[in-house]
Formats: sequence, structure tokens, C-alpha cells
Amino acid sequence: MGRPVEEYPSVPACIDARIAEGAYRIKLLATGMINFEKGAVTAKPQMPMDELAEFVRAARARDKQTFVHCSGHDGVANCIGAGVDTIEHGFFVDDTQLARMRDADIAWVPTFAPVQFQVDRPEIAGWSDHVRANLQRILDAHAASLATAARLGVRIIAGSDAGSHGVPHGWGLLHELVLMERAGLPARQVIHAATGAPAARLGFAENFGVLRAGARPRFILTEHSPLETVARLRAPKIVVFDGKVFDRGDNARQPGL
Repeated sequence: MGRPVEEYPSVPACIDARIAEGAYRIKLLATGMINFEKGAVTAKPQMPMDELAEFVRAARARDKQTFVHCSGHDGVANCIGAGVDTIEHGFFVDDTQLARMRDADIAWVPTFAPVQFQVDRPEIAGWSDHVRANLQRILDAHAASLATAARLGVRIIAGSDAGSHGVPHGWGLLHELVLMERAGLPARQVIHAATGAPAARLGFAENFGVLRAGARPRFILTEHSPLETVARLRAPKIVVFDGKVFDRGDNARQPGL
């Protein structure tokens, strides 16, 4: 991840090299990070629309999808214009852009968890009260955008940006689902965003993400309905994972869970 395109003679050559190294999909970094001190994206996008579009064309010619790290109005506009498959983060997206994403079937992975961690634990990052207020304002606007995206019919996918500070793999996703519900998404739609929606967009060769004959057996059995609130996914349950049954509670060391 993160190899500069300048290392290769062309965009197609860059993608070919990534595929040769085992990439199933192409991840692009279209913008930098949010300037939390300013409460905004202050740097210009590092990938213009024409460059993004060239990556999209080359990836699709090789039957690969393009996923894009992006925040800020200008960066999101470039991604939409290029026709990428998903936008990760998308902070500061506006309602018009969300409608364009719906029309182009560009999926959105909003990733609340990394910023929420910094709001909840500002002392770890060394943030002042001013920065924490900026972070909360950004999250509030992001929640409003998620509600608009749901109303407009944007394809929404749950992703935690696991590996970010304070967002562990697995557990971070469960927290992300709670934050999506807190933002106004119904529990049923949140669960779909973590199961059927990503399975459909990612186009896995394996048959999972759904409950139907022939699908890989990955589901839970519980007396605590997550349709009432996704927080109940943390309640006692039996997990069936590819034919194995686990009933001793969550175990962070268990592969696949």
C-alpha cells in the first residue's frame, strides 16, 4: 500500500504491478487527512480527477475495483467525476454529491470510529478543547450526511478503518455499527451495511454475506435481537463460522471472529 505512481512508467503499469503482488482491488489515496486544528480539509487533493479516472479505466480493464481514501468537498467531487467504486471516509460530502453518488452507484463507507475515538479520548492524541469541539462538529455533520444518504438511497457500507488509533480489528467494527445507528440509521439497515451490502459491492468469489442455500455458513444465533439495537451484537450468542460453532463468548484471539 502507498506506492507512488511515479515509480512506474504508466498508470496501467502501476496497476499491473499491484495485481502481480496479489492485489484483488485497487486502493487510491485521493486526499490527505483532515486538519483537526482547523476543523476542515485544508490541503488540495493530491490526485486530480483526470488521474483518478485513468486509474479507474485501467483497473476496470483488468476487472478490478477502485476504492478511494478521500475527505473534503473537492476530493469527493474528483472521485465522483472519476467514477470510483467506493469512497472511504468522505467527510464534508454535501447533499448534491450524495445524490450524484447514488446515481453513479458509488458506495460510501463513512467510518465514524476513528474520529469518535479522538473525541472520547482527546488526552491520548493531546487534543485541546478547541480541537475536540472541531472533531465533534465534524462528526455531527457526518451523521447528518449519513441520514441524508440513507434517505436518498446511497449504497452504504460499514467499515471501521480498523488499524487507526483506537480502532481494533473486529471490535472496532462492532463499535462502528453502534455509531452508525446512533447517527440515525435503523438497526436493520446497519446490519445490511455490514453484511449484504459489502458482499454485493465487493463481488466476492466466495458465496457469503447472505443466508441462502449454498452460501458459506457465517451467522449468529442469539436471544438478544440486534434488530432492536445493534449494540446487542455484543450480547451472548452462538457464532457459526464456516462450519465451526463457537458458544463460549467473544474471543479476540479466535481466527475469523
